[in-house]
Amino acid sequence: MPSHPRNLRRAGAIKVLLIVLGAIFAGFILICAGCLTLAYFKTKPLVAEGIRNTAATPLDSTELSQAQRDRIQACIDRIMTAVDNNKINVTQLGVIGEEMKSGRYHSLSLIEVARSRIAGLLQHDAKRSEDASSVIDRLARGVQQGRIGRDRLARVLDIVTTSNEVGDRASKTELTEVEAEDFLEAALKEVDRAEIPNEPYQVDLAGELEKILNKVLGGAPSGSPAESDGPEAASKTPASSESHKSSGE
Repeated sequence: MPSHPRNLRRAGAIKVLLIVLGAIFAGFILICAGCLTLAYFKTKPLVAEGIRNTAATPLDSTELSQAQRDRIQACIDRIMTAVDNNKINVTQLGVIGEEMKSGRYHSLSLIEVARSRIAGLLQHDAKRSEDASSVIDRLARGVQQGRIGRDRLARVLDIVTTSNEVGDRASKTELTEVEAEDFLEAALKEVDRAEIPNEPYQVDLAGELEKILNKVLGGAPSGSPAESDGPEAASKTPASSESHKSSGE
């Protein structure tokens, strides 16, 4: 049958073509996998750096106690160590970043930075400085205890922050006296509306960050201070102790 060799040649050519196509497809898959792996390992440090910057926001505040600073820095070190040791993935980092920005931590950080800026503006007027500190204490308490809603808080923070195209807030580098007065007036309106007591309050900013990390990464690492018994525990006022109960609800 004269057509038999031709059919064999055709079948052989098809077989070779399939092998070549298979090799090309396999190579394409390997290249894509390599690109995705490369993108993953490049993305993770970038995400981690963004989280580090957000976590470090309150460190710009000169009013923050050293104990709070140390605990916040310990949290930052914990995140970066987990990244370096490949003990955290991009998804977990994303959850941490979202919890920080959408939760109380970032809002309280911005309030503390505003406190520092305003303290600098009013440093030569003891009475106004004391009144401002009282209003900001009440605002921080209302936020940490969940008694001032996000929309209402946003209108107050708009005065002392800037926002980018995706809505991420950052503290203004400098505040004018007019901005400081507008912020304090708006804050006073909200704390009065929410009936926040006019008494000293020490916000546990580090505790908010510790809760986020413990939620995503598990319990606090050995040797790190617990939320309720950090280095400041002995000096907490009754009002600040109440904040732990409320913030944990």
